[in-house]
Amino acid sequence: MQSDNLKEYAQKLDPSQIGEVVLFGTGGSFFTIEKGIGKILKERKIPIDKKSLFLHGLMPKLGNFSSHQKEEITSFADSLKGAAHA
Repeated sequence: MQSDNLKEYAQKLDPSQIGEVVLFGTGGSFFTIEKGIGKILKERKIPIDKKSLFLHGLMPKLGNFSSHQKEEITSFADSLKGAAHA
C-alpha cells in the first residue's frame, strides 16, 4: 500500500473499533509509517503497540528475503500471536 493510501486509510479508522495498531514495513518505510502514520494514529487517539518491525532494503515483490529477515519476520509474528486477545 502506498504511503498516501495508507495515510488516507489511517485517517478513516474508527478508534472505537481499534484495540491497538502494530507498525511494520519494508524498505525506507520507517519514516513514512512510524512518523507519518504514527502521527495520524496518535491524533486520532488510536493506541500503537510498542512492538514494531521495519526491514530496511527489502523489496517484497522480488522475494529477496534473507534467512535472517525470515527469522526476524517469524519471531515478530510469533510475538504477536494472541496479542489481540490478551
